[in-house]
Amino acid sequence: MATTLKFDVTPEELSEARRYLMEIAWSDEDDVFIVRFPDAPGVVTHGSSLTEAAAQGEDAIITWLTARRDGGLPVPPPRR
Repeated sequence: MATTLKFDVTPEELSEARRYLMEIAWSDEDDVFIVRFPDAPGVVTHGSSLTEAAAQGEDAIITWLTARRDGGLPVPPPRR
């Protein structure tokens, strides 16, 4: 899926981010698609369509990976 990221990332960073399982589920309560990453605790976002949710998810996981590295925190590897 082609997405437009909100910031510049290297192909290596994008490849790493895409190794993390992205779960997308419809929420009747919120009337949006909710995005979670089982291997990235606390990384949650949403979108009004599947396409938007996937793009928001990609942005969220890249932001999480970058913040952990910039903060000197370990980056847990994906389980898969």
